[in-house]
Amino acid sequence: MKHLSPKDEDDILLRADKTPNTRGATEVGVVSGSDNLDPILKGINLGVIKALYVIDEDIAADPGVADVLSKLNFLVVHASNLNETTKIADVVLAGSTYAEKHGTIVNFQGHVQRLKPAVATAELDRALDGFAMSRLDKFGAPNDRWMKYPKRDARPSWRILASVAGALGAKWKFNTAEDVFNEIAATVPTFEGISYHRTGSRGVKLKQNTAVEHGPVKGTSGATPQSPDSGTSGRRGTSGTSGRSGSGGTGQA
Repeated sequence: MKHLSPKDEDDILLRADKTPNTRGATEVGVVSGSDNLDPILKGINLGVIKALYVIDEDIAADPGVADVLSKLNFLVVHASNLNETTKIADVVLAGSTYAEKHGTIVNFQGHVQRLKPAVATAELDRALDGFAMSRLDKFGAPNDRWMKYPKRDARPSWRILASVAGALGAKWKFNTAEDVFNEIAATVPTFEGISYHRTGSRGVKLKQNTAVEHGPVKGTSGATPQSPDSGTSGRRGTSGTSGRSGSGGTGQA
């Protein structure tokens, strides 16, 4: 879902869309926009959707939506902060914040930038290029007082989704966030040739995507393909998924 502030925009960098990774989500095929929620709510009201998996989105902040969610048989919320939706969930899966995980984010200009953890969680998200650590974290010893802060039991979104997929019988072979990004680079044309190493500390520009930059290519419908992690209403008679279009990276937050 997009979070828009129409009056807070300029001609340089400020954009009305405050969702942090709309461009990245669009590039990998996730359809974003408030309209996505309407078919889900309709399906719940009709009894077609009986379970919902919500990723990093507080949809129950709207009292009308909360009333509809109460009709579900099962609600899973995957989030980094407590909110109105986690309060009514049957299961809450604790996700890492942007400061606790590796990943990438794509700004509105198509510039891919790296995310690196500054804070360690109980299950460390590893990468070959390490942490964006503070001086105290980098040089502290185990017996130093400032190294004894509690490590939260939270996981990056890609690992949670991989675990859920594994429990359902899928055989995803991702061991790190970088593995996820490498698959994106191998399958999404605009990410071709981009890697964590090439992105570095300054980022790198995506290849031009005509459909994103200038609208759909002539001869196409302009429809955006669905992704397994996208915000969709789910298959008929089963479940739905609602997700924020950017919570930590190009489909790998």
